[in-house]
Amino acid sequence: MKINEFIHFNSHCPICGNPLHFYMQWIDSICFKAVKMGDDLYKFFPFFGNPKEIKDDNDIRDDDYMLMQAKHNNIDISFSRPGVLREAKKYTIYFFFLCNPKGINVKEWGDYEISLYQGCYYRDTPFFEFEKGKGKDKGWYIQPKDKVLTNVVNHESYSFKEIKNEHEKVYMINLNYEKNLTTLWHWSATLEERSQPDFKPKLFQKDMPLLKTRIKAGIQDRERTIDRLNSWILMS
Repeated sequence: MKINEFIHFNSHCPICGNPLHFYMQWIDSICFKAVKMGDDLYKFFPFFGNPKEIKDDNDIRDDDYMLMQAKHNNIDISFSRPGVLREAKKYTIYFFFLCNPKGINVKEWGDYEISLYQGCYYRDTPFFEFEKGKGKDKGWYIQPKDKVLTNVVNHESYSFKEIKNEHEKVYMINLNYEKNLTTLWHWSATLEERSQPDFKPKLFQKDMPLLKTRIKAGIQDRERTIDRLNSWILMS
């Protein structure tokens, strides 16, 4: 199952080197955060989006969880109780890794946005659905919604910051493997401007074909990568 490839794609942020945090999103519903319990065993707890009032057995509680474990060529799924399973079957889901949890800005129940400026590095999967095994296999699994999974990573995003002489430059890159598209955003500001609550920088955006090689984001490559990004901006 290619979700294994997504999980093991990388475990640490390629920019800052910190461990990545693993999440599961039920579309238009709850976001779950994983705790690694062992080799290829993850326990997902509600991260935010819980109903404020528990009305019936299907509602998700703070102490509910979902276990996900790689087993042979499948991903085995189990739930803390039947009500969680009944609720889970309603949703399409996807998984994502984020460097810094502070990059998740929660607006209200089931609604949030990822701030790549704070999040540093992000990548996600295509959509999946919960599916019950057939024949003698009565377990639950996740299967690609489109049945054929061509890309194990759907989007991969990076954020770089450079501060010189009280002036900050920010570069954000998104690699869209589904549409074979690279998008670069850039803005700059003085630190004084950044401290103003109503400051809105002028945003530069450039769309390009998908890069043939992944971004070299390590500290030893940072200066060369930023020079490359600046050359794309100057050429636009």
